[in-house]
Amino acid sequence: MEQPVTWTVHRSQGIVLVGRCPELESGHSDTAVQRNIMVVAVDLNQTLIVSKSGTLHGKDETDWKWWHESVPTKLRALALAKYTVIISSNQGRLTDLDGNEVPEAALFKRKLEHVMRALQIPVTLLVACANDLNRKPRQGLWPMIPNLTGNDGCGIDKTLDIAQLQCVSMIILVGLPGAGKTSYYHRVLQNYGFERLDAHSYESRQSFILAVDEAVLQRIPIVIDDLNIDIENRKTWTLLASKHGIRVDAFLFTTSADLCIHNDTVRALGGPLMNQEIRSVYPRLQFLDLVPRLEKPTTGEGFGAVYEVDFKV
Repeated sequence: MEQPVTWTVHRSQGIVLVGRCPELESGHSDTAVQRNIMVVAVDLNQTLIVSKSGTLHGKDETDWKWWHESVPTKLRALALAKYTVIISSNQGRLTDLDGNEVPEAALFKRKLEHVMRALQIPVTLLVACANDLNRKPRQGLWPMIPNLTGNDGCGIDKTLDIAQLQCVSMIILVGLPGAGKTSYYHRVLQNYGFERLDAHSYESRQSFILAVDEAVLQRIPIVIDDLNIDIENRKTWTLLASKHGIRVDAFLFTTSADLCIHNDTVRALGGPLMNQEIRSVYPRLQFLDLVPRLEKPTTGEGFGAVYEVDFKV
């Protein structure tokens, strides 16, 4: 009996056609699949499949083949390793301007049902149907993945190598604008229960310091999200930590200056999805002035440990 494929159209943020093929009876348990938090996302055309005829979209629902014979084997191995498999594709020809499916959509869905069943693993297909924020390489599809795959976050593995974080009360982020500090907090440090205090949210340096002091008094583990590029600037925090008798660690972001400039520009001009805090482009002359002033933090300043963080997309 063929595995059923369900199709839905999501319109909460643009137009996305979603196809889902459930796992086979001989596969993993539903619980294991729903708790996956590792994702392998692959493009469809020219990555997963190509047409047999050599045409761009194929002549009919059977006009396809694997891009390479190893494709299904590789994806099955990833599924066995508890990865959630996501296929994504840009297809501007499947809906009209109002988001209603056109006849071409029926052919596309029949073909993709063959593809998903042939993989013999649980798979979710996300199709961006319009030139909106979901169209790759834009990032609109990513926020949909947790809900579509049944992952509510309960399966996140928080056992990182940084075991010392359990006894740390304050973390100082050190790096140029665009180095990835805030993203790293949301992706990693927030999972440890740290609250973020952001210098951009306060009218003055003094009010920022007072807020940090108050959080420490309340025994709230905090991350200080600011440039913190030189010893003199960081001294404020190491002295405060010493006064309260708490441990403070530093995280140095090693992102190159050129990549920081790129990231800063993408963030400022990327719209709400990329720039939820509505930050403008950092002034370039001021940025270039910061580069030679960046001093690598050391334990000699009073930090319990110093970690280096490389930029990752």
